[in-house]
Amino acid sequence: MQTTLYVKAKYGCFSKISEEVKKIIKSVQSYIPGYQLEYEPIIRNDEIIINVSVRGSGDYLPSYAGNLDIINCAAISVAEYKLNLKNEVCL
Repeated sequence: MQTTLYVKAKYGCFSKISEEVKKIIKSVQSYIPGYQLEYEPIIRNDEIIINVSVRGSGDYLPSYAGNLDIINCAAISVAEYKLNLKNEVCL
């Protein structure tokens, strides 16, 4: 699955956008391994264009069904996070 994000922004330091986008991509990749930035963000006037894709793991669904992997991986990540919180409270 591939998608393009269009962001309207009024921001003084667009040079930091690419760096921040890469940090976010890396964070998402921690729970969705097939998630990637297709090319550097394009900054044009007050618009930022970001193209990302996700390739599914192919375990149960075809690898082109990356959008469903996003949902499943995010749900697993939230469940693990909540379990860790519960374990911290019980200690």
